[in-house]
Amino acid sequence: MIEEQLMALEREDKSTKIETLKEQIKAIEKLVDKWELLDGEGYSDEQVNRLLNGLISGILWSFKKHVESPTLTIVYNEG
Repeated sequence: MIEEQLMALEREDKSTKIETLKEQIKAIEKLVDKWELLDGEGYSDEQVNRLLNGLISGILWSFKKHVESPTLTIVYNEG
């Protein structure tokens, strides 16, 4: 099973993965540059939401009994 996964990874087109990661980096940079909305020049809530939606595939929240605080896990898109 693991050997099959390794072989599949070796056959994978690395250039596609690299381009996807570059696009994700650009989206993060755009988001960080314009995050501040206080001055009126940043992205709108909708634009921030769209950028985050492209980077994050899900957020898992759980609060187990007898635990002091909840657990929050962010699942990023793998591209």
